[in-house]
Amino acid sequence: MVNYNATHHVITSWITQFYWFEALWNTNQLAFITNISLGLAVTFLVRVLAILYVINHIKDKNILSKTKKCLWINPIFFLIFFFIFIEKLFTISWTSYSWTWFDQINNYRKF
Repeated sequence: MVNYNATHHVITSWITQFYWFEALWNTNQLAFITNISLGLAVTFLVRVLAILYVINHIKDKNILSKTKKCLWINPIFFLIFFFIFIEKLFTISWTSYSWTWFDQINNYRKF
């Protein structure tokens, strides 16, 4: 929602009182699937990096055996969620977005 005028320079605003929940559960073009899949992909990528750090810096054999087992599981989930995100990103209909806010900003721009 564009909310721009000459005295107030905010070009976006939340529609409901739930604020960031709008980003998670936005049903416009199933955008919530894109948001949640990116979040989960980043989560599993961080887990993989943490496991690699533990493998390189901890020398306990019990810990190493458990972390090597996790090293096979977490990258699979990362790839699944990352490919879901990439698929949703490449199949978005970019023509459905309105660029009228850009025109409104240019009307108030002073040189």
